[in-house]
Amino acid sequence: FSLLADSQLLCKYQTQMRNNVLFYNSPVGYKELQCQQSSQCMTRFTDSGPVISDAFEHNLKDAIVAIAYVSPSKGYIESMIDIAFANSINDVVQIAQKYKGQPRVFVVQDDSKAYQIVAGNSMPDNESVLVSPDKAIIAKNPPFIFEMRQADMCIAGSEFVENPSPALQRVMVFNNTGRLSSLYHELSRYSEMQYKDIEKILYSDTYPDTREYLVIINNLLDKMPITSAKLAKVYFGDWDLTMKSSQVAPTLFSAIIAALIQETFADELPYAVDDIVRHYIIFEPEFLRLLKEDKSLYFDDVTTLEKTESRDMIFDRAFLHALKFFNYTIGPHIDDWKWGKVHNAIINHLNSDSLVKNVMGKNKAIAFDGCNTTVYRSLWGQTNFMVDTATVCCFYMDKTVHKASVSTGITSNSASHYYSEFIAKDSFKDINLSKRNELFLIQPLKEAQKQ
Repeated sequence: FSLLADSQLLCKYQTQMRNNVLFYNSPVGYKELQCQQSSQCMTRFTDSGPVISDAFEHNLKDAIVAIAYVSPSKGYIESMIDIAFANSINDVVQIAQKYKGQPRVFVVQDDSKAYQIVAGNSMPDNESVLVSPDKAIIAKNPPFIFEMRQADMCIAGSEFVENPSPALQRVMVFNNTGRLSSLYHELSRYSEMQYKDIEKILYSDTYPDTREYLVIINNLLDKMPITSAKLAKVYFGDWDLTMKSSQVAPTLFSAIIAALIQETFADELPYAVDDIVRHYIIFEPEFLRLLKEDKSLYFDDVTTLEKTESRDMIFDRAFLHALKFFNYTIGPHIDDWKWGKVHNAIINHLNSDSLVKNVMGKNKAIAFDGCNTTVYRSLWGQTNFMVDTATVCCFYMDKTVHKASVSTGITSNSASHYYSEFIAKDSFKDINLSKRNELFLIQPLKEAQKQ
């Protein structure tokens, strides 16, 4: 479950206690609640999602409320493509009116004003906000709300914007300034841009902001009289700042930063430090500022009252802990600590009904380039750097050219319809916008190759 999902649904279930076990009334009958214990609390789950009503002090006596999410539909992708070629705000409004799916917010602007359009299906008028799962997707005519906002420049469909206006900030989860910096770094290489240059930028895995970190890290490594510190400096010295799966430097850098954040905040914020490490890109610019200034009280360990720790002492511990993790998980040789060894994912294939196919096409880990802040993005959802979300399709278009590229990393299982070894991840092919509802980004690759 992810709070960053396309949209959320609140589902209300009636409950019954049977032999001191709580059951909820699912669409297929009463089922026992699932439980998951973490270091902080016990979370209860339904088939729809976690029980959000447990978070409130005053709970329902004979019912629970679960929160579910709905992933983006192809209708939203189609509407975004159409809006990109709209000639006026009126055209955008008409496109938004045709959209059928979970409620979405479109932010657009013309020469004078910025607009926000809320479009999508709604619940029937006689339904409450808390609906049963079998009625949650019921829709009627798609309404839309058309509201004028202040006259600021707005960009839709992006998580990184330079100086976003309040109208855009309202619909942004956060502003990924690191990824914006990576994009500017790539754009600065070109005085004039061709289509091939756009393709290179879309698959760029360069992380230029590491330069500022490396100045600090290398200075601190110079103070450590151990061989592994000198070896780390060698890898950083040869690094071209790309987050490629075949390189060791990205692994060392990511592990050092994660361990440094862990050591810095673990004593002050013990219950939140795991989430801070997982989502550090949200406050990454502020953390870099703290490292540069070296004046923050966060660097002091509040559990050791007899002495005051500094940034340098925290770094020493973080570096050793980072090495220890990979020493146990990969092995003692740093040459083997390639980014793809930890930044990977095992993707389940769709043909899981056949035991023979499962055995013959057993899933294996797929290594990914990039990171959270590169233009070609791959996100890790855990503290062990395993990929949680990855870019599997890139496309660009203008009035005459419409091209898309599908990654081969959908699955490594040859028994799956979503397996292909013939399309390179940066191989762009023409797409037919008149058949945008059949875009091969939502089709099995084998079917796409036949077209």
